[in-house]
Amino acid sequence: KGFQGGFTWAIVNKRDSTVFSAANTAIDTFYSIAQDSLHVAFIRFRESLSDDSNHVKAANLPLFNKVKRAIDSALAKYGFNNAKFYPEEFQPFLSEEYEKNQVKANKLFNNELEKLRRKPLLTLSVNSTFKNEQKAFKNGTMQFVYLQGIKLTHSTTELDLRAGATIDDTLVAAITKQRSMFKASAGINFSLFRGITQKSIFEFKPYFEYQSVLSSLIGNEKKDVFTANADIRIRIIENLWIPLTVKYDLNKKNFLGFLNVALNFNALKGK
Repeated sequence: KGFQGGFTWAIVNKRDSTVFSAANTAIDTFYSIAQDSLHVAFIRFRESLSDDSNHVKAANLPLFNKVKRAIDSALAKYGFNNAKFYPEEFQPFLSEEYEKNQVKANKLFNNELEKLRRKPLLTLSVNSTFKNEQKAFKNGTMQFVYLQGIKLTHSTTELDLRAGATIDDTLVAAITKQRSMFKASAGINFSLFRGITQKSIFEFKPYFEYQSVLSSLIGNEKKDVFTANADIRIRIIENLWIPLTVKYDLNKKNFLGFLNVALNFNALKGK
């Protein structure tokens, strides 16, 4: 038994999309025109479902509410939806002006988001565990992660640099010793294919990794290990990936492969 705690601190974060504002930009202009066109289309649609008193007929209320919910959802996401997003009964009321301007706004907006994703991110993560019964330190980790996007035409690419240390109580020859280790890696992430949802389908990350045991070597364990690695992830369904990691020991000159299936539980929660 014991307790653990930790934190992750964004030392440098230039890719926070929550601080992005489209106000007074071309995006805002195209969006405003599209929004006005959407409003006009909804008025005409309502009139087509109403009686002489301009009240929606009872028989038409389910369709009216269906379209209204779709529009509310669109406006909550800046209204950047093409005509096919809406119910078929409403699509004929949308003008070419709406379609043209939402396409322009959506393209510019996505371009700005891509620029944000390529900006640098530097984080520091610290985690530790303590033994409850002895109130003593059990293990701890500290890691720096630096990510920097690289602009390429046919893929989303990112420089990935990591460095960290771990300290862990380990049994060595029946004696508990503090084992410490340093690990660093440098690689590039490639998202090579994207589906209609713009989510990556295939990801590839080649990288070099250096590992050094600073104290408490076990058996014939080597103090320093330098490997060339590759991580491959294939998306099966929305939140199900098949990841494959291949490691090549540059000193022993052999391959070590690890295959497993991972389910993204955070994505299932909508995070």
